[in-house]
Amino acid sequence: MPHGHCFLWIPSILWTSVISDALIALAYLTIPISLVYFIRKRRDMPFHWMFIAFGVFILACGATHIADIWVIWNPDYVLAASLKAITAAASVVTAVATVLLVPIALRIPSPAQLAAVNAELQQANNDLRMAMERAEVANRAKSAFLASMSHELRTPLNAILGYAQILKRDKSLTVPQQTGISTIQQGGQHLLALINDVLDLARVEAGKLEFHPKPVRLRELLSVVGDIMRVRAEQKHLHFELEWMEGLPTAVSVDETRLRQVLLNLLGNAVKFTDRGAVRLRVSPPPTPQGGAEALLRFEVIDEGVGIAADQLEAIFRPFEQVGDASRRASGTGLGLAISQQLVRLMGGVLQVESARGRGSRFWFDVPLPVVAAPGTLATGEHIATGYAGPRKTILVVDDVATNRALLRDLLGSLGFRTLEADNGVSGLMQAQTGQPDMVLLDMVMPGMDGIETTRRLRADERTSDTPVLIISASSTPEGEERSLAVGANAFLAKPVNEHDLLREIGAHLKLEWTE
Repeated sequence: MPHGHCFLWIPSILWTSVISDALIALAYLTIPISLVYFIRKRRDMPFHWMFIAFGVFILACGATHIADIWVIWNPDYVLAASLKAITAAASVVTAVATVLLVPIALRIPSPAQLAAVNAELQQANNDLRMAMERAEVANRAKSAFLASMSHELRTPLNAILGYAQILKRDKSLTVPQQTGISTIQQGGQHLLALINDVLDLARVEAGKLEFHPKPVRLRELLSVVGDIMRVRAEQKHLHFELEWMEGLPTAVSVDETRLRQVLLNLLGNAVKFTDRGAVRLRVSPPPTPQGGAEALLRFEVIDEGVGIAADQLEAIFRPFEQVGDASRRASGTGLGLAISQQLVRLMGGVLQVESARGRGSRFWFDVPLPVVAAPGTLATGEHIATGYAGPRKTILVVDDVATNRALLRDLLGSLGFRTLEADNGVSGLMQAQTGQPDMVLLDMVMPGMDGIETTRRLRADERTSDTPVLIISASSTPEGEERSLAVGANAFLAKPVNEHDLLREIGAHLKLEWTE
C-alpha cells in the first residue's frame, strides 16, 4: 500500500510533505558538494577524512528523504529501510569519529591564538627590519670613518714615502744613511699595508670588494713575488724556492693586485713563522689536467716552520684572530688570512691548510683562470730614472696640501720637468687654460671644485680637452677610480704615490724615453 494513504490523499498534507522532503534532500545534496569543493581548494586543511565522512553522512540523510517521497506512491519499504540503515551506519561512524577527533582538534590553535602569533611574528619582523636599518646606518658610518681615516693617514704617508723615494736617488748617501732611508720606507710600507688590510676587510664585509681582471704574464708575476720574498727570507737566513711546473699557461686573466696580495700574505706568514729551513711557492696544474679556455691552477705555499695545532686551524681564518707565539703575533693584525680566504673565494677557489705543531704548514688553493694572449712584457726591475730624452715638458700639479705639491715638484724637478702649481680646482683650471701644460696631476678631494669636476671642465674646454690628466687621491676606492676615468681622466693613482707607477703613467702618456 502506498504511503500516501497515511495522508488520506489530502493534497495540502501530501504536497507539503513531498515539497519539504525534496527541499531537504536538495539541501543535503548541496552540502557534500560544497565540502568536496572546499577540501579540493584547501588541501592544507587537516582531517580531510572527517570532511568526507561528514559528507557521506549528509548524503545518506538526503537519500532517506528522497526514499520518503518515493514510497508515497510506491510501497517499496525495503528500499526505504535499507537507506535508513545506511544512514544509521554513517551517522554512528561520523559521531564516533567526531568524539575521537575533538581532543585532537582542540590542540589546533584558535583564530585568536593564531592572530597573537602573527602579531608576535610581525613585531619580530619589525624589530629585525629596524635592527637591519640600524646595522646599515652603522655600516655606512663605519665605511665613512674608514674612508676618512684612510684619507687622513695616506696624506702624511704620501710625504713620508715620497721623500724617502727622492732621498734614495741621492748617490752621495753613505751606507748607514741608505739603510736608514730604507728603514723609513719599509716602515711606511708596513703601515700602508695595515691600512689597506683594514679597508679590504670592510669591503669584504660589505660585499663591495671588486676584481679587475686583466691579461697577466704568469711567470713574470710569480718572479716579482719571488724577488720580494727572497729578500725577506734571506734576512732570516732562510732558503726560498719558487717552483712552477710544466704545463702552466703563458698568460691568464686575473686581478694581478689581488692574486699578488694573497701570495705575499701567505708567504709573509710562512717566513714569519719559520726560523730555519725553507719556504716554497709552488704553482702547478692540478692533479687532474683541465682543458679548454680556462686553466685550473694550484698555488701552494709550504714552509718548515713551527706549524699550527689542529685545534687552531679554524681560528686562523677569523679576523683579528692570532695563534702561536705571542712575540710573533705582535707583529701582525690577524687580518691577512681572513682577507686572503675571502679573496680566494671571490676568485672561485677555497683556501685550505694542512699543518701540525712542529712540522710546518702547507696552504694551497685552486682557482680557474681564463687563458689569454700574452700582454707586453712587464717591467720587473726597479731601475731609477734620472731624466728623459727630448724637449722639456711642463706638468701642472693641483693639490690643496702644500706638502703634496712640494713632493711632486721636487720629484719632477729632479727629472728635468718644469712644474706649475695650484692649490684648488678653480686655480688649476685657469692655469691649465693659460699655461697649456703637457700634463696635469690632479688631487681628487679638494675644497670647492674637486678633481672630478675640474677634470670634467678640462675635457669640456677645447684648449685642454686633449691634455693628459692623472688623478692622484688619498681616497683609494674602486668607486673613486671609476668616477675619475668616467669623467675623462687618463689614469688614477692612489696615495702614497709609488714613484715607479707615477713615472710609468707619465712616460706612457707623454711618450717619454727615460734615461738612467
